[in-house]
Amino acid sequence: MVAPPKTSGFTLIELLITIAVLVILITLAAPAFNLAEQRRVIGAAESALNQLQVARTEAIKQGRDIYFASDTSDGAWCHGISDTQGCDCFETDENDASACTIQLDGSGTDVLHATQSDEFRDIDLISPTGTQEIRFEPVRGTVVGNFADMTFESSPNSFEMQVQVNAIGRPSACGSGRAMGAYSECDD
Repeated sequence: MVAPPKTSGFTLIELLITIAVLVILITLAAPAFNLAEQRRVIGAAESALNQLQVARTEAIKQGRDIYFASDTSDGAWCHGISDTQGCDCFETDENDASACTIQLDGSGTDVLHATQSDEFRDIDLISPTGTQEIRFEPVRGTVVGNFADMTFESSPNSFEMQVQVNAIGRPSACGSGRAMGAYSECDD
């Protein structure tokens, strides 16, 4: 007897099993992509929160006014702190007089203290004022000037974090519309 000729290819069952395995793997991998995007937006918000906390602490510790500045222009954003009013957080040369620099250790050396949007891929800063500057006063660390909440938004999934400063100068962060990482959902 002659054996029937062998055909090559996949059977329908093999193809369906392969597709099912791929769907399961993609379903398991999708949250990891969302998690990376959430971490980027949380990181951007934490950078602003950290600078606000440092500005308030240094105002009290050094016994002088410390300024926090943020700016959004041409799709880019930045924020920074300085011991002089009107610093430019987009300036990256610490020797430039307009850069956001501050003396932190009493050594007399100015240190650049600014964060820019290119450090956080696909994260936008939404600020109703565009450019803002607030002053932390040295007696109690309270804010002089109006602070508009800063909202950091990721793309493509639009995760949002807000950075707020309350009436007595205490900064905080929260997730807009949902809890984000260790941060609870913002109270409206």
